[in-house]
Amino acid sequence: MIRRFQKYGIHYGQLPTITGRFLVMPNKPREQGPSSSRVAATMRELRKARSLDLADLSSRLTALGQPISLSALSNIELGQRRVDVDDLVALALALGVAPNRLLLPASATTTTIPLTPTVEADESSAWRWACGEHSLPRDDGYTVDSTFAEANRPHDPPDRTRLSEIRKLDESGAVFMLREGYRTAIDAGMTPKSVRNYLDLMDTMAYAAAVAEHVREAGGKLHES
Repeated sequence: MIRRFQKYGIHYGQLPTITGRFLVMPNKPREQGPSSSRVAATMRELRKARSLDLADLSSRLTALGQPISLSALSNIELGQRRVDVDDLVALALALGVAPNRLLLPASATTTTIPLTPTVEADESSAWRWACGEHSLPRDDGYTVDSTFAEANRPHDPPDRTRLSEIRKLDESGAVFMLREGYRTAIDAGMTPKSVRNYLDLMDTMAYAAAVAEHVREAGGKLHES
């Protein structure tokens, strides 16, 4: 009987089965969506850029506690096997990237890409959405929570300082030196982004110095006791 079905290209796993009094039809394999296709292509691209063969990648995944066989990895790259969320995180760790890098293109241009079969966005907006910076514009009447950035960036919550508060500080002269320093930096050739990065670096260094001081004080107290 089974051979007769196979003759017509029907495999045993595709045949319906009888459970009790019910005829259970097999699930039809879901077609890959745009995100699955990008993950497959990006995984292959990153693997080759790191001079890894499938065996190397499989070994890394096994060491991470999420083993995926060589044939399964090959099927992923060929678009014949879907990647679940556990696989996605493990692949990102094995390839040394964030999960978003597997889900989105390497560029952030104005080129439109599909996110689902019915939702599209330009690359730049897709990256900002994935990183929790702002929600995607919607034209279907769906309302997005105004606290999107706060909900999606717990590591970097948005600044809640009001513009009126900044104006008061500016009028009082409290930020005069900051404004003049910014203008001097721009005139010297720094970009606005490099200025922000420098301020972030100063903040990080100040935090590290505060932690070191705390450790020194704690060590002194331990010696005293």
